[in-house]
Amino acid sequence: MSRVTLPQRVRCQLSDYYRSGIDIEVAQRFLDALEKERYTLPDVKPWRLLELRKNLWSLGFLEARDEPRVFKVSSRGYSLLVIRRLVKRRLCRRAVSQMLARYIVLKAVADVDWDCFASFLVARFQEGMKPSEIHARLFREDSRSNFSHRFGLHDSIALQTHASNLFKKKKLNLADMDPYSETFRASAFFGVTVFQPPRSYIDTALQKSLGLFRGGILGRTPLSSTEALKSAVAAMLLSRRCFLPEPVLSSTLLELLIRQRVSIYQNPGYLRQDGRGLYRNGQFYTIFSLSQSE
Repeated sequence: MSRVTLPQRVRCQLSDYYRSGIDIEVAQRFLDALEKERYTLPDVKPWRLLELRKNLWSLGFLEARDEPRVFKVSSRGYSLLVIRRLVKRRLCRRAVSQMLARYIVLKAVADVDWDCFASFLVARFQEGMKPSEIHARLFREDSRSNFSHRFGLHDSIALQTHASNLFKKKKLNLADMDPYSETFRASAFFGVTVFQPPRSYIDTALQKSLGLFRGGILGRTPLSSTEALKSAVAAMLLSRRCFLPEPVLSSTLLELLIRQRVSIYQNPGYLRQDGRGLYRNGQFYTIFSLSQSE
């Protein structure tokens, strides 16, 4: 078995979160409620919702609107929310939505603290290390309390995303784990065999998705998130057992939108909240116009 080399120590970016981690299904319901200006879930205790909110903010699914801190759904958050609404409209099976939601969360971690999380995955699932061993090997600069929160968040994400599936094949390298890599092991991650879609599938998924956005699936606004649009297209492709790696899907959709004269815009500096959107050659386009053409 090809083994990923574990570093001697890791410097992490994330520092403001709770050990309770995230529950993806509850997170989607909370984002849906928040977008409708409802701030509670009747079946979730207030303290747990408070911790979930903090963790969602740390991962970029929420953004702060003003002070005192009032949260709203971010562009990345809408990428998770839109697939929930596709299920409600019976345009996507719940099982497909759940698979894609796991991928969206993995992408969020990749954008905010990938080296830290990837090292945790290797230590936990390849090396089989105990929490105390992971602390001593990778995160020895953490206090016991800080590591408890770090381990809780990372372990929760690993379990919720089923990231351990990536370690079930005989050969593995870091690119196979990275959701932004062209060699990302999608079939292993999703637990089903996926195929490269023909161009007609991509064209159809994009046109359906654009129609839904113009029809108000995420509200009636003149502009919307390319990260959310990309998620809608990915959900429709995955419904047909098809998948394109992020770089390929992104550049393909960018090409199609430009050809259709859909206006797209850059909004640099907000990777955590906006996601990468549609990108190519180091240029990130995170917003698109909902008008028919410009």
